[in-house]
Amino acid sequence: MPTSSETSQRYKALSAKAAAITVELGVLEGTVTALQDILTQEQERERQSAALAEELGQAGTILQSLEAGWRQHFESVVANLISGGLSAVFGEPVSLTIESRVVRDVLSTELKLTMGDGARAIVISDILGGAGGSVVNVLSLLLRVFLVTSMRPPMRRLLVLDEPFAFIDEYEMPQTVGRLLKELSERLDLQFLIVSHEPALAESADVAYEVRRQGTTATVRRTQ
Repeated sequence: MPTSSETSQRYKALSAKAAAITVELGVLEGTVTALQDILTQEQERERQSAALAEELGQAGTILQSLEAGWRQHFESVVANLISGGLSAVFGEPVSLTIESRVVRDVLSTELKLTMGDGARAIVISDILGGAGGSVVNVLSLLLRVFLVTSMRPPMRRLLVLDEPFAFIDEYEMPQTVGRLLKELSERLDLQFLIVSHEPALAESADVAYEVRRQGTTATVRRTQ
């Protein structure tokens, strides 16, 4: 039989162990509470991230819709401007169609010309190879005019051209091309500085100079 002294010592030891276990339990409870708080915070972050991703997706859809609408409007404006200019020069219906689409985040644009109307209309997909040099000349001019006048911030409204109508018949020069240049200049407040070997083009100019080379020197004379 243990003595009362031994029993007292055992009781004290067990009490100390119980106190230590109680302390450890308290520490574990604190750790569990902290982990639960961290888990709750992570869950809230995930919820916020998911909500943000959804909002960004919706915003992206809206922006794509706006971009597509703006692009269609832009294409329509450019096509109408150029179609009107081509028709005025060549005296028959000529319309430009601009088709663009986004493929793998890359914008692809295709230009088509329709010359004539009704059953006699001809659609040209390869403009450079199938439209003829005169059409390409005028198309190039009109595209440059549009780019210069639509730049933001605005560029100086001066367009310098070197032999821009090399493939156009000289008889069409003063009547059609000259009239087109004058109308563009007046409507868009745009100045053209053109270098050309075609004397007929000078007939429609406000100011014209003739440059003649003589050996190693050149003379400049105002003709209009």
